[in-house]
Amino acid sequence: MKSCMLATLLLPALLQAQPTAPNAEPLTNQQADAIVATDMAARKAKQEANAPVFRVLERRSIVLPDRTVTMNRVAPPNASSFTERPQSPEMSPAERQALQEEMATIKTVSLSVWVYDRSVSRLVWHHEGQPYVAWVPADLNPCRTIRDFTVGDQHYQLSMFLQNEDIEALKERQEAARQEGVDYPMPQIPALPESQEGVTEYFVESESPNTPLNAAAFDGIEALLAYMDASHESLVNALQRQEAISEARKRYQAANPPSQNVQINYWNEE
Repeated sequence: MKSCMLATLLLPALLQAQPTAPNAEPLTNQQADAIVATDMAARKAKQEANAPVFRVLERRSIVLPDRTVTMNRVAPPNASSFTERPQSPEMSPAERQALQEEMATIKTVSLSVWVYDRSVSRLVWHHEGQPYVAWVPADLNPCRTIRDFTVGDQHYQLSMFLQNEDIEALKERQEAARQEGVDYPMPQIPALPESQEGVTEYFVESESPNTPLNAAAFDGIEALLAYMDASHESLVNALQRQEAISEARKRYQAANPPSQNVQINYWNEE
């Protein structure tokens, strides 16, 4: 354990983390657009296949400035008009017990992360009711693609809130707030040394740097950083694919805006 003026430095233990995420290749815009188009076409086909079939008896349309509202009086539907959803098979007591035992062995890592300029990350979490804050001289955005991971023989589930912040944008907000007479404190980002290659370090905020810390409070953080180091390339590629798909969906929605028209089907009870 080393210390500096504002924080206590801990190095992740030499955990046996193995990359388990598949190392998919990054996506081009064209590939992302094709994936989104195929997905949307499949969704539309499924919706049309599952849509109930009505026999229209009377139709009235109201044309508004921005949409058309169509009201259909239809024949009362019968059971065949609707597609029955398949029921999930019920678990047996033995299966339920096995699942509960398996879930009991899984540890949950819950934390909030603020990433500044995609280069420095602030981590906040709780352990046994005690809050902890740590700084990492790295971008934790690749961890957004993690749902669960394994380090050694231990399996973890990750529950993480992450927000990206731009320092210049924060300064502009602070100046705008100052002009309005409002206090807008800036985050106090400590000067952090670069981590060793392949080993992401973290610095824990501590009012008493010489006081020993509860090692159990850092188990999940160390496991997450060890897994991030071992799987860095695959996680970076997974994040790129995730962001490429997100941008492709925006392009698809801009090119194919949803219809504002409304159709209402109703029937008279006999």
